[in-house]
Amino acid sequence: MDGALSGRARSSVEKQLLSRQIVGLDALRMGAACLVLIFHLAYGVWIPYMNPSGVPTHSFDFLWPIAWFGWVGVQIFFVLSGFVIAYSAHGVKASTFLEHRLARLLPAAVICASLTALIVLLGGALGFSEVAARWLRSVLFLPFSPYIDDSYWTLSVEVAFYAVVYGTLLLKRIEKLPAVMAVIGLLSTLHWVLFTIFETLGRWHGLRYFVYGPFRVAASNKATLLYHGCYFCIGVFLWLSLYRGFTWKRVLVLVLCSIGGVIEIDERTRWYIADTGLPLHSAIPVALWLLSVIFVIASVRMNLRIQHVIGTRGVKVLRRLGLMTYPLYLLHQTIGKAAVIATRRSIGDFPALGLAIAIAFALAYIVSALLEPPIQRWMKRLFVTPNAT
Repeated sequence: MDGALSGRARSSVEKQLLSRQIVGLDALRMGAACLVLIFHLAYGVWIPYMNPSGVPTHSFDFLWPIAWFGWVGVQIFFVLSGFVIAYSAHGVKASTFLEHRLARLLPAAVICASLTALIVLLGGALGFSEVAARWLRSVLFLPFSPYIDDSYWTLSVEVAFYAVVYGTLLLKRIEKLPAVMAVIGLLSTLHWVLFTIFETLGRWHGLRYFVYGPFRVAASNKATLLYHGCYFCIGVFLWLSLYRGFTWKRVLVLVLCSIGGVIEIDERTRWYIADTGLPLHSAIPVALWLLSVIFVIASVRMNLRIQHVIGTRGVKVLRRLGLMTYPLYLLHQTIGKAAVIATRRSIGDFPALGLAIAIAFALAYIVSALLEPPIQRWMKRLFVTPNAT
């Protein structure tokens, strides 16, 4: 009888632990990372090699329709971050939250930035002092570029959001996080609405200066969250609504911030149109981003069912892929580009692309499975406060 009770209790504990691991989010995180990877290696690498008429001059042409919008993976990451951080911050102390964030961000950032710095130095394009300066800005998550790799700009935005969450924990007001993020998210949406209005009515220069000018100045530093705060707010309110119920106020915030997100994606598309001269349309990245938001909802609603279908091994595989996304994101651009450029003439464009992707995934696995864990364990021991005697 005791054994049966113990088994049921153990099963209940395992179920609770599994319910906290939302495996669909790990799959979405890897999907977003792959979008960004394909965008950079099959599209972004080649923009400088286009001829003056805007026509690409390499054999990846037919990949562009599925590669050019891969940057929307970053916007998906921001929504996921809002959801996951709000989900994990409740019930923890401010010091615990800070320790966990540092242990999650810092080891991979240092390892990946160091590997990237080595590749940049070997390439000879930058001197040691400039590489060292970029490396330092990257691992300190400073909100100004240039970084050792362009991907690191998102970390300063993430850290700005973490600072907001940490502040509410420090003040013991974590229950106010949704209200704080609603203000940030709606200000972000207002920024994009004003931007659209004054881009359309550009002749109103004086009004633009006084009304939109302050927003533009503040938004010039992305760490203010005026550019991307709407995405983090959506993540926070998805968590709030899914775990505490949808209300008309929460749905209204989600809708308004989604408008800001759509405008930002549309503006980014226009930027790429101007940069490449290609006939791009924002409908594709907007639809993909909206589908990712729906996928978050489905992942939470169907979490235990998904885990039952894929089994314990499937859960572990998805968790490993989820842990690989961070180093994959940080490593793929500079190292992947170097691999493509170094090998394409000898083995061809597509084998070079495949090799670059394989190298990026292999390094991401090594970092996440072998190099990060011992450093994270050391950091956790370092943070532990000895018991008073």
